[in-house]
Amino acid sequence: MTDVILAKRVGGSCIYDLGSAPKDQYCLVDSTPCKATIADPKQMALFIYCDRSYVCIGSQGESANNSGNQRLQELVAKNSLDQTRRLLLVTGKAITKDSISFIESVLVNELKEAGWSQSNPDKKLDIADSLPTPQHSTSMFECFNIWMLKHRRRRRRAKKENTGDTYNYPDETPEILSSIWDVLHEIGCSNKTMPDGIRNLLISKYSPRLDLDSKQKNILNNIVENPNNNHIILGGAGTGKTLLLFKIATELDKQAQTVTDRDDPANGQIALILQGNFRDEGKDIEDQYHMANVEIYSIGSFTADVVKALADPTRDIRYSTILVDEGHGLPSFKEGKFGKTNNGFRTQWCKKYKIKDHTGNTIDFSLSKYFKGELPGELKYSGEPVNDYIDFFHYLKARDIIRNVVICYDPDQWVYSGAIGRESDFQFSDEECKYHDIQFIPHRLEHQYRISPDGQDSDSGTNFVKGIRYFLQLDTDSNFNREVFRQDPQNTEAYFGIVNSIQELFDYVDEKKKQHPGSHNRVVAGYAVDWNKQDSDSEVWFDTDESGHTVNGWAWNDAQEGFVYDESSEERHRHQVGSIFAVQGQDLDYAGVIVARDIGYNGQHVHGVPENYKHSSGSIPKSEKDQYGVEHYNQSFDQQIRGIYYVLLTRGIHGVRVFFQDKALEEHFKDVMGIH
Repeated sequence: MTDVILAKRVGGSCIYDLGSAPKDQYCLVDSTPCKATIADPKQMALFIYCDRSYVCIGSQGESANNSGNQRLQELVAKNSLDQTRRLLLVTGKAITKDSISFIESVLVNELKEAGWSQSNPDKKLDIADSLPTPQHSTSMFECFNIWMLKHRRRRRRAKKENTGDTYNYPDETPEILSSIWDVLHEIGCSNKTMPDGIRNLLISKYSPRLDLDSKQKNILNNIVENPNNNHIILGGAGTGKTLLLFKIATELDKQAQTVTDRDDPANGQIALILQGNFRDEGKDIEDQYHMANVEIYSIGSFTADVVKALADPTRDIRYSTILVDEGHGLPSFKEGKFGKTNNGFRTQWCKKYKIKDHTGNTIDFSLSKYFKGELPGELKYSGEPVNDYIDFFHYLKARDIIRNVVICYDPDQWVYSGAIGRESDFQFSDEECKYHDIQFIPHRLEHQYRISPDGQDSDSGTNFVKGIRYFLQLDTDSNFNREVFRQDPQNTEAYFGIVNSIQELFDYVDEKKKQHPGSHNRVVAGYAVDWNKQDSDSEVWFDTDESGHTVNGWAWNDAQEGFVYDESSEERHRHQVGSIFAVQGQDLDYAGVIVARDIGYNGQHVHGVPENYKHSSGSIPKSEKDQYGVEHYNQSFDQQIRGIYYVLLTRGIHGVRVFFQDKALEEHFKDVMGIH
């Protein structure tokens, strides 16, 4: 037996499925990690022994004579495991007394729902530990929320007492639960592929909330009950758009699994289009949610699939619903100075695909060929031009390739010159929305959930976002509580603070990582220094000493996908500076923000500084100055830069520190917030 056969690695933990290996390769004593774990009764481990009529859940560790240790030894001694009788052993950094208690509680709760109990001879549940488990009536969310609240309180006490905090956030716990449940389902302990409670926990790593509020639930129901209409979900940073979109995908997937009529419009793929920097995490959630009818795409990969559908009408490619996150970032088809400003569509426009025709011959096919060489902006559907992706979705709807579109949208988060958020053609009324005469049902999210300052009132996160919007002149509403900005700068537990160097930002995120080992903390910045394509590791961000000499140095992020959540690159990424394209749509536990010299203050307006913005392929083409005038160009650029800093300053859930390179802008910020 080898670790490769038995082990499934989840972050820093390992799940050994000791009954899954072929008989000729199974020998418990040959597995060194398993043998070491079982031989040392003080090594913390969770175990689950299960077959169709008996499930034993327990743990070992801390003492040599606890009941869990003895039960594990008895199960190992039987050594009669196969595909229908399994022993799972889970060890690693995520397995602590607290996480074991939670995992056991969840499993017991779900097994009770499936009819397992200590008194049922056909489905006997044996709990080897004396750890507390939730009552049958306690929901998964109540259990999780109580558990998290307990540890948040413990963290605060620990910090006040200067005892430190080594609690590991439960990032891996949902994945461990998902893997365990896969085995329980496989051998017939439950007919549920994955309980909703565990499904919901899987997204907790990427969302500060586990469940929807009443407003979000109403939106979900409205969208599901009106499947032939297009929908647009409007909401600012942290209002839960991505979580809601995943919930909608889950509900549509459940419905699709009940459809038997081949011609039913619901009988089609559900396309969930995510930002490129979140696609890998989205695929992980998709796999663990067991969403059979949902496919995760980037806008480019979705277009590639559509090309194949248009190339070969005999291929039965059909989408029941298109779900689009961060819709303000959808590429426009308008021609820009650089090809990358239109990379979503124009790259796909001429890209050739090898397609078999009806005779079986291989041909080159492209969208350009399909539309007979017409240029984007000249395509027609029902007499209307196709100017961008929303128009293109409607074209596909007219061709019966898709049924409807659901788009999450926030024009204030426009950060890229080639995106449709730059010049929104949406026209809104209270109950109606039109886009180039395409009808959408509008849904609005207003409550802010991401930012959760510890020890503050429940509205402090909303006040923080309002303050940032007012400072950036995205909103004229000055009626917000400024207390969240005015906390003692010496208080390391304060949500917000202004620091004097980039080094202090990195010190902050490192210290928070020590206090909360499972947290995701990054330093981010505006695009005010060049990224060296030839040497992505080169240091380009620097502090300066009193003499003006550069000291210290940091590189840009070397990856966009996985920059926040890739555990294998955690140390490297935490010591790089993240760009807007690596963190848009992401949640950070603690954020350090460099407000760089691409934004300034002229005594009246907060504005962008074009000469200090270095992302050339995402810049507004300078030719627009001649075409539309300098004022139009400056307004567009200001909108883009304000959008970038709106995103960067609203990433942190539990804390944010800011370093202003432009001291005039820093003083203006302090004046706005009443910081003295």
